[in-house]
Amino acid sequence: MKSPLFTFLGACFLLAVAPFSAQAQCAEGESEVVVEILTDNYPGEITWTLTGLGGELLSGGPYNSTGTVYADTVCIASEEEFPCLQFVINDSYGDGICCGYGQGAYTLYLDGVAVATGGDYGQQDLVQFDCAPGSTCNDAIGIDAADYGTVMQAEDNFWYSLTPNANGMYEFSSCGAECNTTLYIYDYCNMGNFDDTNEGSIYYDDNQGGCGEAATMTVLLEGGQTYWVRWASLDGSCGGFDWSFNYIGPPTGCTDSGACNYNPSAELDDGSCIYAGDPNCTGPDLIVLADVVSSSLYSTTMNVSETDCYIEEGCLNGFGQRELIRFTTHIKNIGELDYYIGTTAQTNQTGQFEWGECHNHWHYKGYAKYDLFTMDGALIPIGFKNGFCVMDLECSDGGSFTYGCSNMGIASGCGDIYSSGLSCQWIDVTDVEDGQYRLVVRVNWDYDPDALGRYETNTENNWAVVC
Repeated sequence: MKSPLFTFLGACFLLAVAPFSAQAQCAEGESEVVVEILTDNYPGEITWTLTGLGGELLSGGPYNSTGTVYADTVCIASEEEFPCLQFVINDSYGDGICCGYGQGAYTLYLDGVAVATGGDYGQQDLVQFDCAPGSTCNDAIGIDAADYGTVMQAEDNFWYSLTPNANGMYEFSSCGAECNTTLYIYDYCNMGNFDDTNEGSIYYDDNQGGCGEAATMTVLLEGGQTYWVRWASLDGSCGGFDWSFNYIGPPTGCTDSGACNYNPSAELDDGSCIYAGDPNCTGPDLIVLADVVSSSLYSTTMNVSETDCYIEEGCLNGFGQRELIRFTTHIKNIGELDYYIGTTAQTNQTGQFEWGECHNHWHYKGYAKYDLFTMDGALIPIGFKNGFCVMDLECSDGGSFTYGCSNMGIASGCGDIYSSGLSCQWIDVTDVEDGQYRLVVRVNWDYDPDALGRYETNTENNWAVVC
């Protein structure tokens, strides 16, 4: 447990500036990169590296002095137009360098211009810069209403940024590309948090949209909010492809809050409201697909530091080398009505979310619970609750893609998938003796109503058991 360490004298902040440890004088045709670190109250926890296409260029830390600016400089030959530099900073305790124990920060300069700054992270932060246009979210190419229609993408992987003018439903589709494509949409840019899974995305489609190996989604986006869109052919089968981008219109649905199927996101009533007494005025019904859990089980190991956030958040039961059983959880809503969870901004009204201090993100409290039992029915205390984002990832039962991480839920006829490669999609069996056990996966395990007060019509099917 850290104790506060103050570096104030009276009303003044004591700031020491260390001399540059590498004072480069760049020649003509070279670019100057400066890494500037302002240490927090625990400088010994800080390490960082700067790498280019040829390997490591600079490194720094751990440091000795608090509230001190350290700067390192390197000259980069300008032979390559886009050297694509990567800065990675680590904090061994897992609480970053701002803002609980000092006001630490890092700033990156390219030819005297600040290109990135930060400090409020957990165990690690990553920044890529000076990369080719579209190669990272930091180098995303802007798209807007002028691009409605067909977008011609020349590469397998490309990033775009989009700030819609108005709330509405926006279509993204690669149908007809005749190759394997994947769509990712994010509401923030941090390449250190993103990979080829749907980790961190608010919308995602990998062959679930009903267009074969192509991806297609029509999603709700908020006017004035910036989004980052990644289109990728992960297997390299496309070599570039065309995709369509269009504004469909305002979100539609039942706008009467007294109706059974009230849709809080709808701005235009579509005449679909139903009321008490209607045979369809029932409720949502969530189920777990047991065959998906059983067919996706596999064992692996993970090396974990003592201060890893996964321990604090309950995903792991200790540090060192951990033995894990990974699996995929597929949850469907087979009921007549949506299971609405809402936004994190509504948590004071809905009570649906709780804040995770370590990873600095919200958790949905009642989504999925993983427990391990002996064959005699005794509970082994290694399970945990998982729920970061609940969204429509597939609508194979006739539903319409409605919910993403910014406005969560599962529409009627749709499903959410937590794939085995995602963080915390496992149980930690390191301290469990070899033997045969039952893994129980439950959804809405506390049987709460959704954020609109709608109870499930059936809770007997909220679980799956595999051995």
